[in-house]
Amino acid sequence: MYWLEIITLTKLIRFLSFKVLDALNRGCFCIKVLKKMEIHQKLKFWYQSAGRDLPWRHTSDPYFIWLSEVILQQTRVDQGLPYYYAFTQQYPTVHDLANAHEDEVFRLWQGLGYYSRAKSLLKTAKEVQHRYNGNFPASYQELLALPGIGPYTAAAIASFAFNLPHPVVDGNVKRVVSRCLQIQEPIESKVALNEIQIWLDACMQPSEPAIFNQAIMELGALICLPKSPSCSVCPIQAHCLATQSGRPTDFPIKKSKPAKRILHLSFAWAWKNGKFAIQKRGNEGIWANLWELPSIETPEPSDIQIFEPIFPGLSLSAYRTFELPVHLLSHREIRARVFLFKTESDALHQVEWISPEMRDSYGFPRILTRFFEQNEEAFRAQLNLDFSKPDTEF
Repeated sequence: MYWLEIITLTKLIRFLSFKVLDALNRGCFCIKVLKKMEIHQKLKFWYQSAGRDLPWRHTSDPYFIWLSEVILQQTRVDQGLPYYYAFTQQYPTVHDLANAHEDEVFRLWQGLGYYSRAKSLLKTAKEVQHRYNGNFPASYQELLALPGIGPYTAAAIASFAFNLPHPVVDGNVKRVVSRCLQIQEPIESKVALNEIQIWLDACMQPSEPAIFNQAIMELGALICLPKSPSCSVCPIQAHCLATQSGRPTDFPIKKSKPAKRILHLSFAWAWKNGKFAIQKRGNEGIWANLWELPSIETPEPSDIQIFEPIFPGLSLSAYRTFELPVHLLSHREIRARVFLFKTESDALHQVEWISPEMRDSYGFPRILTRFFEQNEEAFRAQLNLDFSKPDTEF
């Protein structure tokens, strides 16, 4: 009888312990849920008072939202804003953009860099017009299937245009969440991205996905900066482990980047009868499909004689050389020079001869538009160039 009572009491204790632990777990879960809801609300109230007034935030038109997202990839807002206005004015609907000539789009894109985006812009517009009759699809998966649209852009359109609960994950968002959680893995690793996605899914209230996405991106752009975060005024500082540990700038953790490959590029600024030669780049590589001065890539700096096979009869004594500032791309460092000269013979290469007045009708990479802008005097004086002092600048 005595042992039976002990066994019964032990079972009772185990049962009660299980119930207590279950209640504690449920309580902890509820607290966690409430904290995540608190993050959403804090971000919302902060954004409503501190968010920037930007044109694409006043529309639910998926075309304008998509356009803004493509323009702002790898681009600051102040830099991208004039391009947004230019594109929406020139191409007010996706039909207008889909029917645009490639050269027109590249010319309008000129100066933004990452020209593959302009190519994707056209391709996506044509797909939306032909496949969906000019109406962007209203589901995340269909948006993701469009050419040139990845998970971030699909989530942005889905939430901003159609109010669907898909968190956006861009560089700003990754930085904010990596600091809140003190993620110990490299930010682009699968482990880190999975942690970020879980946190965002838990924090976003499904009824207000657009404002949550706008708010957390804005937080990363204005407060949670890479080098000098303003933690003291951050609305969710109480939820940030990196702030509490005093090490916000230690996160996110990034893998060391490989050294940029150095590319030496020589341009021929060849003049003939008041016109200069240009050529169109190929479909692949940097500045794909843009126009440029005839160019040759070399592993080392080159001299003007490299252009003799293209411009026969080229005088090696009558020319000027311009050394361009180092031009940095994501994985390359371009060191370029321009050789200015006159020629009387036709080029043994497919080029077009255009007058200075026609220059703005073509889309050139930024490295050349900047050079043209800084050397307008050379354009004005090209008919009477004095080459008596070769290899000098104007």
